[in-house]
Amino acid sequence: MNKIKNIYKDNDLVYVPTTIDNLCNGEVVVMEYCDGVFLDDIEGIKKYGFDSKEIITDLNNVFYEMIFKHGTIHSDPHAKNILIRPNPK
Repeated sequence: MNKIKNIYKDNDLVYVPTTIDNLCNGEVVVMEYCDGVFLDDIEGIKKYGFDSKEIITDLNNVFYEMIFKHGTIHSDPHAKNILIRPNPK
C-alpha cells in the first residue's frame, strides 16, 4: 500500500488510505476510514452523479500505469476494495 501511495501521491484520481503501522502485522492491515461507494454500488454511483464510463476509463488508466509504468499492481482489485469518493478533497 505504501508503495502505491507514494507512486500516486500527486495524482488526484487515486487516494490510498494511510496505514496505521503500529497496528499492522504480517496478517492484518489497519488503515484509516475512507468514505465513499464501492465500485459495484451502481445506485450509490448514480446518487452522487458520477459518470460510470469516466470511472471505468480512469480506473483502466490507473491500472495500466501501475502495471506498465511502475511494474506493480493492486494485489486484490475486486469491487469491495475500490471506493469511489464523492468528495475526495
